[in-house]
Order: sequence, then C-alpha cells, then structure tokens
Amino acid sequence: MRAETPKKSQAYSLLYPGPTGLTWFSSQRSRFKALGLYALLAEWSEEQATVTVTTGFDKRSYPQLLNYLGGFLYLAARDSGLANLEALVAVLGGLQAWEGDGALGASHLQGVLTGFGHPVVYINSRHKLYHHFQELGVDIPERFAALMADDAVSGDLDAFIRLRTELENRDPRYPLVREGHLENVLSGFGHQVVYIASSYKLYQHYQGLGLDIPERFAALLADDAVSGALDAFIRLLAELKEKDPKFALAQETHLQSVLAGFGHPVGYINSHYKLYQHYQGFGLDILERYAALLTDDTVSGRLDAFICLLAELKEMDSKYSLVKGRHLYGVLTGFGRSVPSVRAVTHL
Repeated sequence: MRAETPKKSQAYSLLYPGPTGLTWFSSQRSRFKALGLYALLAEWSEEQATVTVTTGFDKRSYPQLLNYLGGFLYLAARDSGLANLEALVAVLGGLQAWEGDGALGASHLQGVLTGFGHPVVYINSRHKLYHHFQELGVDIPERFAALMADDAVSGDLDAFIRLRTELENRDPRYPLVREGHLENVLSGFGHQVVYIASSYKLYQHYQGLGLDIPERFAALLADDAVSGALDAFIRLLAELKEKDPKFALAQETHLQSVLAGFGHPVGYINSHYKLYQHYQGFGLDILERYAALLTDDTVSGRLDAFICLLAELKEMDSKYSLVKGRHLYGVLTGFGRSVPSVRAVTHL
C-alpha cells in the first residue's frame, strides 16, 4: 500500500510471507507521519508480522523500492530450496505483479542482489535467454529434463547438444544461445551440469577436425589390442593431443565428462588416469609392478599383491590423495588385469 499526497508518494509498505513467517517491509520519507487509514493498516500489518524491515527513501520510485525488496525475497526463495535463476524468475515475477506495469527488469534486480552480496553476476543474461525462449514456447529447463528422460538420448551432454540445436533452430539470430549461457540457465534451475559447456567445446572442436570422441572411444574398446577402458582412455587422450597439441581443453577431466555425457560408463576414470600417470612420473609402472608381485613366491595371491602394491605406492608418496584402494582397483581393471573383488579392496 502507498501513502500519497497529490504531488508525490510519502511511504510504501508491503506485507509478504518470508522464510520465518510474515515480513513487514516499510519505507517512508524522513518527515512523513502516518495518518488515517494508512496508519491503521500499517499498525495492523506490523502486528501480524514476525519480521520487520524498515528503510527511508529520498526521490526513490516505487519500482526502485520493489527492487530493493527483491534482495529479501531472493534470500527467502533461496532458503526455500530454489536454485539461483529459478529464484530470480520467481521473485521478479512477483515484483512485476506488485508493480503493475512490468517496468521492473532483471538487470535492475541483478544490481540489487549484487549489492546484497549475492553471487549473481551475469544472471541478467541468463534470464534474458530463459525468458526469450519462454515467449517462443520453449521452457529450457523443462525441455532439458524431457530430453534426459528420452531413451534415444544417451546422456547429459547429448541432451545439452540436442537442446542447443533446437534453440538455434527456433531462433537462429538470437545472440545469447551460447553454451556458457545455456549451462548457466540449466544450473540456475538446479540441473547438475557444471562444466558441461567445456565438455561441449571439447566435443565440438574435435568434431570439426573430423573426430567423434564417443565413437572413437567405442572403437578403441572394441580393438583387441586395447586391454580395457583406461587403456582406451589414455590412447584417446593421446590422439586428441596429437591432432591439436595447442587445444587447452584436451584434458582428462573434460574427456571423462564428454564420454560420460554420451552414456559411456567411465565412472572416475579421470582419477584412475591421474594415479597411473603420477607414478609413471616416479618411474614406476603400476601394471608391471602388479604383475611382478603376482609372480613373487613371497606373495600369496591377488589380494596380497594388491595390498603390497598399495603399500608401496603410499610409501613412495604418502601425501598423494589418490592413493586409495578404489582408484588402484580402477587402474588395474582399466587395463584388463585380474584383481580381487571390489568389496575386498575399496576400503583400503
């Protein structure tokens, strides 16, 4: 509600549900004294509230005040479990409904939220992308979820690529249809797609060079000369670096994400790769050492050899965080070696 003179507004007040109950938000000019119906309503509203927020204003319009209120509403929305962009969309919609003529914009609200210390840099661009396709009949988060549920889609990167293509086809000239913005829209609605833009860039880069990463990995797995998934992974990473030695995203972490994003069950192969390569740098080949232990008369079997090898790795570099039973298991099975059962070693 507003308290007004014929020339200008003197006070604004709002009663709205917050995370801990009703919140009374009031702002008025320093010399204003509440009278009449406004005073009665203000007194009643404040009595109903469990939280009271007051501030003064000078030459501040009602839309500006609502943007200021947005900081409190956004925090409440986040506390209720909404992701950052999801919260902004909900808050902005509510503020625009109160304001009445739709003048409030995401850019203004972003500035307010940044001023409140919320990490929402560039959220305005993400909102523009989301809102633009909303008006064209495409809800980006819902469409991504539908693609993920489609049996013809092999993983999250496959869904991401299909969605980006659909958006480009719907509006080929819209400049914000970029992998970074799309990732942020999806993560802003709670989808677990962190760094998927980097995976997309890696995949697309080598597509342009005539190499399909998921298909090449499948071909390597089917090759009799390749002993297992980690062997195929290492060979594929070497091929990528040989084809373009300067491409910065040709790294084990991004490669794992691309393969997993197309449905390959590569698990934590990135960590297995790092463990294997780390000890290669020490001059120790994990596979050769395991084979040597298996032929040692003092070693009683595969589990004994596994435990001895793990102890040797820890002794060689006691501070290396990836020296764990499950990762060593991944290295050995990734090269097709016969090892003890998972249950016997993962706790080591």
